[in-house]
Amino acid sequence: MDESLRAPCNTLDQASLEVLFAGGQPVLAVDGALAMDKDIMRAVLGLTRRNPARILVCGESAAVGAPEVYVLRPGPALLGRIAARSLAVLVPAAGGSQALSMPEVLGLGGRCVAVGQTLQVHDLGELAALPAGATALSSAPDYAVLWDQVLTAAPSAPVAPVPERPRIALVTPIFPQKGGPPHSSLDLALALTRIAQLDIWTDGDMLPAHRARMNAVYRLDATFEADRYDGIVYVLGNHPMYLKIFDMMREHGGTLILHDAHMVDFLNHRYGRKRLGVLLSQEHGAPIDASDPGQVIAKLAEYGRPFLREIVRHANPTIVHSPTSAAVLHNLYGIDANYFPVAMPYPFERPELTPEARLQAKLALGIAASRPCIASFGEVHMMKGAKQCLFVMKELLDWGIDFQFLFVGPVDKSLGNELRERIDQYGLQDHVVIKGPVSEADYIQHLKAVDIVLQIRQIPFGQVSGALLDAVSAGMHGVASENLARSIEAPPLVRRVNDKASPTIYAEQLAEMIAAKSYEDRPGPGWEDFTVKHDFARYARNLLSMLFGKRDG
Repeated sequence: MDESLRAPCNTLDQASLEVLFAGGQPVLAVDGALAMDKDIMRAVLGLTRRNPARILVCGESAAVGAPEVYVLRPGPALLGRIAARSLAVLVPAAGGSQALSMPEVLGLGGRCVAVGQTLQVHDLGELAALPAGATALSSAPDYAVLWDQVLTAAPSAPVAPVPERPRIALVTPIFPQKGGPPHSSLDLALALTRIAQLDIWTDGDMLPAHRARMNAVYRLDATFEADRYDGIVYVLGNHPMYLKIFDMMREHGGTLILHDAHMVDFLNHRYGRKRLGVLLSQEHGAPIDASDPGQVIAKLAEYGRPFLREIVRHANPTIVHSPTSAAVLHNLYGIDANYFPVAMPYPFERPELTPEARLQAKLALGIAASRPCIASFGEVHMMKGAKQCLFVMKELLDWGIDFQFLFVGPVDKSLGNELRERIDQYGLQDHVVIKGPVSEADYIQHLKAVDIVLQIRQIPFGQVSGALLDAVSAGMHGVASENLARSIEAPPLVRRVNDKASPTIYAEQLAEMIAAKSYEDRPGPGWEDFTVKHDFARYARNLLSMLFGKRDG
């Protein structure tokens, strides 16, 4: 057996493990090879109807998606812990497993079930009757008794007495207010109107066509009667536009959708620097100088925490959009946050991504069709790898590779001037363009036209990259920092680079992609499964399931 399976987990993997096995529900681990079979996965889902369980797919993807299904590509050390702690590990009887073989599972002390072409059981209690290895079970405990004990202890899923279409209050900024969360809130609201009576509480001015879809729209300073609602959902981000929303959550409580991995800027606006210093010092257990919040943010990784206690202590439950964020909240604050895959604000259809459609977008934007086009999307910022992107482009130029690179997003004037100086210094004038902010229509055109996305960021604790999400939704190939790709569970079309890697490593990945012309295959591998999982209709259904338990229909 590979001894790396017994190696110690790193801190992040250990935190992920605790999140997966939190809450008292049993976990069924399914090898990725089995998970690609729709019939098998539907049968596995059927096992959870009477006794709730989490289904953990150890592999690239699953043929069937559901709120109970989690997909993870664990490293060997984490895989070994999963095998040992899962209720059972399902592997293909014919061999060819993606994660673990039956001997490895048994060698790690786990319970292993070999599955053939069909799963011949109807609930978890019967699973122990399946063959689980030839000689390995002869000296093993009585698994039927063990399963009975676990299933008896497993909690039943609570089902709250709510109407068929519950009345929900969504308290949020909303499009056309600027930023990613207001756009996402609008998409979520439109999806929720199909399955709930939805009231919007906002200081934004919704477009008439969108207002007409809602049950009602109220201003944040109107009288809020919390007892009118079956559920209240607050949306928060690291910006002062959320101040009133935070205060409403403190007063009335409810569900929190947390969009950012840290909230230091927000807390500074809410409490001022003196009180911010007190809050941070209390959480850290040592004095912290908060006179410059920017310096605090730069040292978050050094402090080892995102300072979210003041935010999450007022919410129940909390929803985050990154598995890393969920692990951080559990590990640091003991909160079993609900991880919902971040949904796509710009879903694309295959006909929009054909070579002909993409060529038309290139011509409309003035992008040369003869040179591969690389772009970094979103706000241009030091912490988002602005300088590193130029280092990467210089490497490509030095290697004799032809390309064009675009910064697509707003940029501070002083930073823009500094970047232009570096562009001249590196001789990149014919290759790099700072596009600056673009209209939404042009942004969508760029998502079609650009060949390769490059997103570099060193922000810790699972901050989701909306820009990378948008690029992946357009089926774009790309190269991204490891934790950035992990934050959205990016599919194989995105190559991952260690967060601490030099620009040369990013350049090597881009050079390989350009030489192979793999970027011409749009949408790239894994796109289909990604679009199913990161859909707002699914997000809305998961939200109601979380609030009220499983529902018919």
